[in-house]
Amino acid sequence: MAAQFEAQPDYIHQDIKECVDVLKVMGVTKFSKHLQRELDMWKHTDLNIAVVGNSGAGKSSLINAILDLETDDDGMAKVGVVETTKTVTTYRNNNRPNLALHDFPGVGTPNYPQKGYFDKIGHKLSEYDFFLIVSSDRFTEYDLWFAKQIKRDEKHFYFVRTHIDLSIYKDKRPGPKKLKAKKVMEEVKKSIYEPLKKEGVIDDDCHIFLINNDAKLEFDFERLLQTLIKDSPVLKRQTMILSLAADVDETINEKVKILKGRMYKVALLASSGSAVPVPGVGLAAEAAVLYKEGCFYREQLGIDDKGLRRLSNHLNIEIEQLMKNFHLESHLVLISAKELIKWASVHVVSEALEDISKLILPVLGSLISAVASFPLCLNTLNKLLTMCETEARQLHNEVARSVLNDDIRQ
Repeated sequence: MAAQFEAQPDYIHQDIKECVDVLKVMGVTKFSKHLQRELDMWKHTDLNIAVVGNSGAGKSSLINAILDLETDDDGMAKVGVVETTKTVTTYRNNNRPNLALHDFPGVGTPNYPQKGYFDKIGHKLSEYDFFLIVSSDRFTEYDLWFAKQIKRDEKHFYFVRTHIDLSIYKDKRPGPKKLKAKKVMEEVKKSIYEPLKKEGVIDDDCHIFLINNDAKLEFDFERLLQTLIKDSPVLKRQTMILSLAADVDETINEKVKILKGRMYKVALLASSGSAVPVPGVGLAAEAAVLYKEGCFYREQLGIDDKGLRRLSNHLNIEIEQLMKNFHLESHLVLISAKELIKWASVHVVSEALEDISKLILPVLGSLISAVASFPLCLNTLNKLLTMCETEARQLHNEVARSVLNDDIRQ
């Protein structure tokens, strides 16, 4: 069935109008390079998060969780109970290197006393977009001191209490598991909030997050990511979203919004290069651009080859069986640009093209002949994204069910 296109916000049409103006001035070749630079702009914008706290607080595990780094990944932060951070150490996911987490040495140690701490580490607070103040046990005077320094510089900061699952497990009070967990979490949050409130550091507890680094779908991990996305500087928000893993609902939702928003520029990029149609489909040189973007959808939504391997390991099922059980198609459609053309010749049907033309093509005006394949490219991208999103949500829901079943068995 043909995908239905809804009327798009005015800013989408304005974007396209601006692109058309640039195309008129630059010509096709320069315009294509210009458009590609705009699509890749997020790759050239860095977002820096400082992670502070004492040794054994779970900083390394938190860094690995946010960056989606596992034991077989290069650059994974070393996890241990001894002091592993001697200087400010920077971590990135090599596949999405624009998001950097910087592990600070613990303050108040013999090597890094509170007095002169920032001179000793050689870094200024102004270098960072956010600060995560991490603890795994009681809230300390050093955590409070750090918060005051950051507040003075008017930077965003958040309190992350790790190992909340262990605190719940160790609690021996009688009663139902869920009620006990709720009471423990309330008490832990209160123990952090009250000294901060007393010192005038925060007004409410919305920036306190209780997490288990090994279970992103539990407790406040998703709320933490949601807050970081919301509070990211406007020019860096896309970098933040596209640099996170698609393993919680919030990041999947935000990624899909961005991928939909860039769809029109990608279609213009593809169609502006050639107006020569392939019989039955209308895709020629455009296929290379569409294939690249389709692979980007898979990688961003965690259903590329690497993502599927991780999901199969998590669900303890062979990858071939996983693909069969969930009727996954994107890995077959996006084997190559040639396979994409074959798939599009069957699935990109003409019924939807009239709808697209009514919504978008009037914006293109006199340049319609130069981008005659624009509707076909746009419809292909729409169907590819719909397919990838559906697969990602199916697999994410299956992981969530698996986690819930594990909790029930325990």
